[in-house]
Amino acid sequence: MQGNYGFYAILDQQIGAGIGPGRGAGFFFRAGVAPDDRNLVSVSADAGVSFVGFMDDRPDDLFGVGFGYTKISGAARALDRDAAYFNNALAPLRSSEELVEVTYIAKMAAGWYLQPDAQFILQPGGNIPDPLNPSGVAPLRNSFVLGLRTLLRF
Repeated sequence: MQGNYGFYAILDQQIGAGIGPGRGAGFFFRAGVAPDDRNLVSVSADAGVSFVGFMDDRPDDLFGVGFGYTKISGAARALDRDAAYFNNALAPLRSSEELVEVTYIAKMAAGWYLQPDAQFILQPGGNIPDPLNPSGVAPLRNSFVLGLRTLLRF
């Protein structure tokens, strides 16, 4: 097996005119593919929408929702099946990971922004075994992640 390659595409477009300057909606879509026989991830895609200035009293704030999908390659799944056959037949097999993300960027003052973020992740790691479970038969549970980011511009 020689070399490796992949294809990646991005579409990032404003889809709605806002009520005033710098306000409106946007859409993004990203997708990538790579050979199934030499990569852990063979297909990846995510998409989302964002809205800037959707509230009159918060014209600089942004609200966004995104969705993501990652497919574990057939070669990796075959490796999991072989390992399960020889070691632990009840071990979970990797397949895919999906997520939903909601975020908000709030302008707190000139040059200071806060961004709370929430993510719900289905089958984290593509359905890998939970490393804290000694039996090796339970996959990682679906996850809910909360985060807070701050940005200072000066």
